[in-house]
Amino acid sequence: MVDTTAFYTVVVDALGNGHSQSPSNTEVSPRRAFDALTIADMVRSQHRLLTEHLGITRLHAVVGASMGGMQAFEWAVRYPDFVERIVPIIGSPRIGAFDYLLWSNLRGIIDDGLRGQLPPHDVWLQLARVEALFTRTPLAVNQVSPDSIAREVAAFAQSYGSSWRLEDYRAQLGAMTRHDVSAELV
Repeated sequence: MVDTTAFYTVVVDALGNGHSQSPSNTEVSPRRAFDALTIADMVRSQHRLLTEHLGITRLHAVVGASMGGMQAFEWAVRYPDFVERIVPIIGSPRIGAFDYLLWSNLRGIIDDGLRGQLPPHDVWLQLARVEALFTRTPLAVNQVSPDSIAREVAAFAQSYGSSWRLEDYRAQLGAMTRHDVSAELV
């Protein structure tokens, strides 16, 4: 999709993903700052990385899928003279009611699990069940057996749970629920 023989590719971990600055790798007292994390915060930090640390003055393109697509729209609005083109893939400039409801529900599952001190695996299973419903049509779900979908959900929960912390996923869900490029530029 990107010709790396003609262009350099810079891939940046988003804030809150567990590798970059995130609730799970930040001292306890500043963790509350992630409760207000936005897609704009992610893009501002990426712009600072590019300009202040890598000396890059212009981007040929910003390409991103899902939350990365949201970031691409944010780049276009926040730094229109810095990026020549954006390629948002399944992203939007502002979330709709369906996404807000879905992601708020997922955050609620995490909040309830953390408050109830459930084992993380149990919370990831609940999240995986909801995500299995919204990533396919009812027809597609019904084309497999209940045992098959249960195995798929368990594998998804295991995969996410082994690579992500619940508090980090919660921070990113919050950023997505607040996403709106028409909000005041700060």
